[in-house]
Amino acid sequence: MIKEYLYRLMLPVLAMAFLVSLFYSRINTLLDETSKVIPKMEYILNTIDSNDMVIIGASRAFYHYNPRIIDSVCNIKSYNLGMDGSNIVEQNMVLHTYLQHHPVPKVVLLNVDGFEFDSKEVVYNDLDYMPYLKVPEVKKTIGSYEHFKYSLLAPLFLLERDCSLPDDKVKVHALFSSDDTLLSVFKEEGEEKYYGEAYNGYQANNAPLEADVNDPVKIFPVNYDTEGLNILVNMIQFCKSKHITPVFVYGPLYHTYTKKFPGCETLMNKIAVIAEQNNVLYLDYSKAGYSSDSSCFYNIQHLNGKGSALFSKQVAMDLKRSINWHE
Repeated sequence: MIKEYLYRLMLPVLAMAFLVSLFYSRINTLLDETSKVIPKMEYILNTIDSNDMVIIGASRAFYHYNPRIIDSVCNIKSYNLGMDGSNIVEQNMVLHTYLQHHPVPKVVLLNVDGFEFDSKEVVYNDLDYMPYLKVPEVKKTIGSYEHFKYSLLAPLFLLERDCSLPDDKVKVHALFSSDDTLLSVFKEEGEEKYYGEAYNGYQANNAPLEADVNDPVKIFPVNYDTEGLNILVNMIQFCKSKHITPVFVYGPLYHTYTKKFPGCETLMNKIAVIAEQNNVLYLDYSKAGYSSDSSCFYNIQHLNGKGSALFSKQVAMDLKRSINWHE
């Protein structure tokens, strides 16, 4: 009698567990398909390609540097390792991990920006790094954050990746707020429908210009710390120890950015000093001629496909003049 009762009690629980597991498995497959980190990590860890130049940075690297254009001008092979939301800590990890698996490039282009130098900032892509916690450089870097430092709990982190509240919010939104397909919601609520050309880690984004670029209310103070700037200096020294030429590039920003990002110019002046002190080529396009051309941007920080084509050609021409690629 008791056994029969337990069976009746357990069967619905097991059925629910199975359905939930199936749901989360499918949803996380969709999340993985739209991740902007996992494809880069897979490329870094599972290929041995030789590149003349790798591009490292956050979203303003990912969406801005088109290797097809750069390669055609400079007659080189390059790859864009830009990752959405990454800070200088993650970018340093990407540099070291890449060089452990690939031949040394001639140039490392570091896209430098105002929002990347707060070394204490929470890892934006934390869930996407979960499958790579066994990679030494990832474990050393990402595992040092409070959230990940207990390596014995790594299996629980993987479980969290499947069941975490941040993901649940996206999943619930997908189920109840979708105007199109379930997959479109996971693509940043349809952002990817604006995606254009994709090549060697680059992605064009042709979304329309956001309406708040002139909104005086939305202000985003720039935070940075000494440790973040020290990591940048260490990256320079590491590159030079490998006979790699580091190059800093500060990309175009929509002309209203100075009002919306107080402190940004102060930080970038510090980075210019670091470049000068370490004999690093620093290309500053923050006030490029098309910074006031709204047809080149999809928001205040990011160029669209048209803007990135102009920018990539401009960078390529300057690199061609400044770097002896084939000595």
